[in-house]
Amino acid sequence: MPEIIRENLSVLVGNAIMKRRQRKGLTQAEFAKLLGIEQHSLSRMEKGTIAPKMSRLQQIADYLECSVADLFRQTDSPSYAKAQELCYMLDEIPPEMQDIVMELIENTVYTLKKLNKKR
Repeated sequence: MPEIIRENLSVLVGNAIMKRRQRKGLTQAEFAKLLGIEQHSLSRMEKGTIAPKMSRLQQIADYLECSVADLFRQTDSPSYAKAQELCYMLDEIPPEMQDIVMELIENTVYTLKKLNKKR
């Protein structure tokens, strides 16, 4: 893998770890302790200076309650933040009600797209 791609991935993953850690209200020191590593190691991961090994990525994802794949996603878009909010809301209701909400959202998006094309 070319060095530039590896560096960009390290920065992307590090940024995702930092944002998710902060959302959980954890300091670097607290999160490093949970992971069993030094704070400076976590700091270097979050800056993208070093990349965590796969086994460490899984441990990080477990503590941050996300998938390893989530740590590789760009999460800066407003749509992503809204999708996350919807996920949290859906988690609070039974699956059959989740299906109803999804159908309502799909119909609403379809209608809004049609209206937007007419403008």
